[in-house]
Amino acid sequence: MPKMKLTDKAVDRLPLSADGYVVYYDTKLTGFGVRVGSRSKMYFVHKRIGNIQIKVSIGKTALLTFEDAYEKALQILKDAAQGITPDDRVAEQSRIAEERKAETTTFREMFDDYCATRKKLKQDTKDHYLDKLTCYLSDWLTQPLLSITPAMVVAKHAEIGKKSKAQADHVFRVLRAVFNHAMEMHDNIFTRNPVKRLSSVNAWYNVPRKQTFTRPAQLAAFFDAVEGSPGLVADYMTCLLFTGIRSASEIARVEVSHVDFKEKCISLFDTKTREFLIVPVGGHVLKILKRRHDDAVAQGTPFLFYAFQEQAARNGRYVPKKAGGHIKDVRGTIKTIFEGTELAQITPHDMRRTFLTYADEIGISNVVQKRLVGHAISQDVTDGYKVLTLERLRKEVAKVERFILKNRRAAAVIA
Repeated sequence: MPKMKLTDKAVDRLPLSADGYVVYYDTKLTGFGVRVGSRSKMYFVHKRIGNIQIKVSIGKTALLTFEDAYEKALQILKDAAQGITPDDRVAEQSRIAEERKAETTTFREMFDDYCATRKKLKQDTKDHYLDKLTCYLSDWLTQPLLSITPAMVVAKHAEIGKKSKAQADHVFRVLRAVFNHAMEMHDNIFTRNPVKRLSSVNAWYNVPRKQTFTRPAQLAAFFDAVEGSPGLVADYMTCLLFTGIRSASEIARVEVSHVDFKEKCISLFDTKTREFLIVPVGGHVLKILKRRHDDAVAQGTPFLFYAFQEQAARNGRYVPKKAGGHIKDVRGTIKTIFEGTELAQITPHDMRRTFLTYADEIGISNVVQKRLVGHAISQDVTDGYKVLTLERLRKEVAKVERFILKNRRAAAVIA
């Protein structure tokens, strides 16, 4: 193969090859040369140094000066002499670029990445997390995650805690999870989780799980309130009381086609545990579902508990929102229904606790309770072999319904 002293002018004068390509090696830098084809000319390095075989195309002569190509070739050969291959160098450059990107990644960007990698995390949960972060840490979302310090965490946690201790803990548990994710993905950049400072200074509030539920003696007040303000939300709260189903994520999404009036059951297609559930209902709830079904059909919406126009609801009329969808946050309407009663602070989730409390009180087993409300069944081998038939579940639901209606009457007599 021909050798020559390569320069810009010398390379320019080389004629294109009529057939195949011709290789010219530089007389000064061994292994460096130019490959001339029928359409273009390409600088390259081709040399073995120890156990490393170097064969790299550096760039076309039309886009690269001889001096630049020479410097690149020299660096490649110097690296090879130190055992560094071109692939190693590319990987190093990629790592550096990734580190620089990670250093400027915002809290929101890392949160989105965290959500994208959590395949089992439901979209409702992701949306809930983002709502809380937007509410309490909106000014942090656009900052680089690395800029959040332990001191900032302690101060902000205390600030939020003045309004709500439970929300302060919840928000910073989400932040902790995002930092843990960042440490897994970029352990050379994110070396510490600033939220750990809350543990080291014993700053977590650790608010106990809520224990609020509607006591049997309060059932008369409950029914007086919902029957005194009839409509979609009153029916919604009553269904929650009699079934224990999760509110916004499950029963709110029940559609017209999900209710089997012949079999007296509801089909839940997207539960929190990602299982398909068929939940039997008693006669009292069945009447409510029929009323909701007929209303939904008349309104032209698929959801029994459809999202409604709040202004019309204040006047006692429930009209679906033009955007459609199902109800989500109806705390304002619930507050109006129970205002002035001993249940003024009642929430949809209280109904779930109430159902399970009553079920336990009348002796329904834990396995049946979990199946009725969609809790994950334990990994106990024996429990795993138990098959709970719809008929068995229907009998247990009927017991809870009788308990509620009996105590409603008893509470009314006492009142």
